[in-house]
Amino acid sequence: HIPYHIADQSQRQRQPLLVGLEHLLRLPQVRFSVTELLDLLDIPALRARFDLDETHLPQLREWIRGANIRWGLHAAQRAGMGLPAELEGTTWRFGLQRMLLGFAAGGSGAWKGIEPQAAVGGLEAERVGALHALMATLERYWQAMQQPRSAEDWATLISALLDDVFRAESSTEENLLLRLREALERWATESELAGCAGEALPIEVVSEALLPSLDSPGLSQRFLAGAVNFATLLPMRAIPFRQIWLLGMND
Repeated sequence: HIPYHIADQSQRQRQPLLVGLEHLLRLPQVRFSVTELLDLLDIPALRARFDLDETHLPQLREWIRGANIRWGLHAAQRAGMGLPAELEGTTWRFGLQRMLLGFAAGGSGAWKGIEPQAAVGGLEAERVGALHALMATLERYWQAMQQPRSAEDWATLISALLDDVFRAESSTEENLLLRLREALERWATESELAGCAGEALPIEVVSEALLPSLDSPGLSQRFLAGAVNFATLLPMRAIPFRQIWLLGMND
């Protein structure tokens, strides 16, 4: 085993909560694939908001796979990506209907063309309720982010998103959420000073303006002694090390 450390990574690359926020701010463009949803469930602050524990994830993965969920919120969301409007199968809405019907009726047969997932039952079925609440929240913000808004309206919406999706379980997460709210207020103030506070902006512009302000400067990244450190090539930084190797010189 060779110990190593990767320096010069931004906060957005290292902090799960910020990785999740960056994904959430792209909701109008994402496919809502199973992989994307499971990545969100790996974020402790998001699980805490929906009363889920890390030990619940294997059961949810099994139920998701059994419900044959692949991607898409529902047929309307898929239609927005250029597919026929009637393709509801393998979406989250259809799969959750199968799970809830399985809990309500067990293996009693199909109802209105929906085959129940009989494996869902018992006290563990409350996890389906948490998953349903998460998907309903994502759908609400997916819909809200479709239309351009003013800077003040975006700040209000994203602040509500933070409340509805994350619950801090550590001082690090509390600090990140505080920084996010401060960044939102600062961005709204700067937009007003620039004279464009009333201009309707798409979510892509908001994301590009907000997220980079959360990154720490590269020079503040610390090195670890006794390990291989990967970093960008900035003058004089690597002087204390016995060996300096340059990667990518062929480029």
